Amino acid sequence: GAPLAAALIEQHQRRLRLGRLAREHGCRLEPKAPAELAQRVLPHLPAIGAAHVRLMDLIGCDEAGGAQIVVGRVDYLLGSVRYKRDNTRILRLRRASDGSIHDVRYAPNPDERRLQQYRELLAGVSPTA
Repeated sequence: GAPLAAALIEQHQRRLRLGRLAREHGCRLEPKAPAELAQRVLPHLPAIGAAHVRLMDLIGCDEAGGAQIVVGRVDYLLGSVRYKRDNTRILRLRRASDGSIHDVRYAPNPDERRLQQYRELLAGVSPTA
């Protein structure tokens, strides 16, 4: 119905904005991350006991030597069976050519608009020559 249509339109518009931002930095937008990458992020989450970790709306920027800077949205659940709470944060990480991740940083103000959080975490990222 109408709520689903509205959500799909909002998702499409968000991905268009993120795609533009990615191109401005010489990067690319990847709508979903492989499950393996979400598992690697798990120990770096800002809370212990997170479940159902998903990475999405990733902006991937290639670096020398096959490494990558990745900025994206991480969604996860916290809490007990009765009191689960959804959490969303925007993060930046460096993914080495072997798949390991390093230098995980979160946007400093999670209450800020998400597009602005992406911009802050992409500051200084420029395409490889």
